[in-house]
Amino acid sequence: MIIDYNNILSDAQECLSTATSTNVIDTEISIDSTGYSNIGVGTPIWLHVKVNTAFTVATSTSTGGYYVFQDCATSNGTFINRLQSRDISVTTYVAGYDILTVPLPNETLRYVRGRYVSSGASAATGKIDAFLAAHAPRA
Repeated sequence: MIIDYNNILSDAQECLSTATSTNVIDTEISIDSTGYSNIGVGTPIWLHVKVNTAFTVATSTSTGGYYVFQDCATSNGTFINRLQSRDISVTTYVAGYDILTVPLPNETLRYVRGRYVSSGASAATGKIDAFLAAHAPRA
């Protein structure tokens, strides 16, 4: 799969606790008259979120985490959740693990980003990759 650098939300981003993606993507070119981006219409654009470096627990109370895809009409406004993975134990987060791979919704606001949310104590190590691509996952 070829990944466009401009479609990367997180590239080996360390996620020891709750963290917002390194990059915010501006989809201005695809805004329609209703104010929504049409990047999810037609040929789907896929969100891929994978573990880059395995997560390890910091304490015995480390539980898990999940990933949310968010959008907003302005670059510094309040982002709202559009998609969310299930809450998974950090011990499941081994290198290459697929956290979330889904097509984007049809109505997406101009600015999009990702957010890893820790649902317990912080992890000791762990990095994720998140990006948009025109390719569906292989079976």
